[in-house]
Amino acid sequence: MFLDDLPTAPRYDAIIVGAGPAGVSCAMALAAARRRVLVLEAGGRQAVIGDHTVGGHAGRKGFLVTTPTPGSLGRSGRCGPVPARCRARRADRRSVPSMPREPTPAVHAGTLDRRDVVLACVCGAVALAAYLRTLAPGLTSDQDSPLFQFIGRALGVAHNPGYPLFTLLTWPIAQLPIGELAWRINVFSAAMGAIAVGLVYLAARQLAARPIVAAGAALGFAAGATFWSQAVIAEVYTLHAALVAGLLAAAFAWSRSRRPGHFHAALGCLAAGLGHHTTILAFAPGLALLAGIVDRRFAFRLRTLATSAAIVALGVLPYALILVRSRDPEAYVESRATTLAGLAQVVLGRQFRDRLFGDDWRALAATQAPLLWQRVFGGDLTWAGLALAALGALWLLRRRPGEALLMASAPPS
Repeated sequence: MFLDDLPTAPRYDAIIVGAGPAGVSCAMALAAARRRVLVLEAGGRQAVIGDHTVGGHAGRKGFLVTTPTPGSLGRSGRCGPVPARCRARRADRRSVPSMPREPTPAVHAGTLDRRDVVLACVCGAVALAAYLRTLAPGLTSDQDSPLFQFIGRALGVAHNPGYPLFTLLTWPIAQLPIGELAWRINVFSAAMGAIAVGLVYLAARQLAARPIVAAGAALGFAAGATFWSQAVIAEVYTLHAALVAGLLAAAFAWSRSRRPGHFHAALGCLAAGLGHHTTILAFAPGLALLAGIVDRRFAFRLRTLATSAAIVALGVLPYALILVRSRDPEAYVESRATTLAGLAQVVLGRQFRDRLFGDDWRALAATQAPLLWQRVFGGDLTWAGLALAALGALWLLRRRPGEALLMASAPPS
């Protein structure tokens, strides 16, 4: 019996009748998922079940075992009436008025509370304060940063893949009469980095990390030298990081709640990322594997597939900007495409094909692997961080393989 079935506001997520082996196992599983569980059992206040004392005392596993009495769950605005015969093997469901026809699954309850949202905002605010304190005051000498500082103002098209979502998001910011244009776009990059930090906290919490651990992971991510360097200049990577973190947080939430909105939010982040930095497409196989592991019937039914197709279509719609601006001879366009075939070449990165695939994989590994280690793994994570990451990956693969496969699909960029 779940409290969503009752006519009044619940205090617990689930009520389990009977503290036998099946009832206690179910309660332990729900408590491990941070659900509020009430176990009802006859036997008086002296009865003990394992390390859980009956009679209103919370067990060490995180759920409450109590002895029901007539009227103990009466109409106090919390739990609704539960008759004494609930201890019988076949309880009379007619005793609960206004019973909905479709029961609500136990995992449908959210796993985050208001405190998590507040702590996520705090982590983002701390990161934003640090980024603003070290923000580039105006134009920089970086290779692409000056381009992204004015591309939104001109509604132009950058190099492959064009980054149309970045252009559309920075256009209204470029119109604001506050400070210099370059400074405003730098602030936008810092704000996207702070949002990414807050979403990393929420994603960690969805993986059952304690608040202090999730906060440490988020702030450690924020303080990484590579990410920090991109958050204080006008670049596309902080927006990409925010979309990736949003995808992971929403996907992890859906794996626990089964709410369609969480699944569609994850897919929306993936689709929006396709309109910005196409490397996010690497998460698509992992998201499909997670959907198949968690809830295959929902993920692959016709209605879900149709909704997913519509979300992806909306996500790639910003690429129409490239087609429109390419026909304007006065527009600033680095990636020109006037046909769908030409647009596909821009999206696939034709401009950098020789740089990426000019050498064989051995030469590419010999040149890029040391650079990747020096800039990311060695500089940001260190050997200790890599060891902890490996332990966490093994734990995640054992406990939650779907989430592990999703994170494993992340590209090195």
